[in-house]
Amino acid sequence: MGRRNNLHRLAQRNAFPVKLVRQIYENKDGSTGIFYLAWSDTTMTCELILTTYQKQWPVDVFHKFLKQNAVLEKAPVHRVVTQNKHVFAVLHAVFKLECLKMNQHFSHFALRAHLYLKAIRVVFNELQVLKAA
Repeated sequence: MGRRNNLHRLAQRNAFPVKLVRQIYENKDGSTGIFYLAWSDTTMTCELILTTYQKQWPVDVFHKFLKQNAVLEKAPVHRVVTQNKHVFAVLHAVFKLECLKMNQHFSHFALRAHLYLKAIRVVFNELQVLKAA
């Protein structure tokens, strides 16, 4: 993956200084992409910023997964005990999905789509049985 990094300092009146890192990369299909990062620590180099973000990326993916696939934030629970039980159940489900991901060699999102498609097929087949009855 070829990289060209440019560093820009942005400072506006009544604002704090920010470093903007631009990374130009090549995708697997040969197309080019541009990735921007705004960083508040102006003492860090481009390389250190990108290295730090690469370490942070799996955490961001995990949080996105919890929000989109495990429905962590949509629980209609109000008591602390119920919230704790829900969080435990979500983390247990995430662990099971992570095991499936490793066995099936799918990403979280591909696995979700695969399971969703299978569930729709089961429901459709049951609907056909009910129609025939």
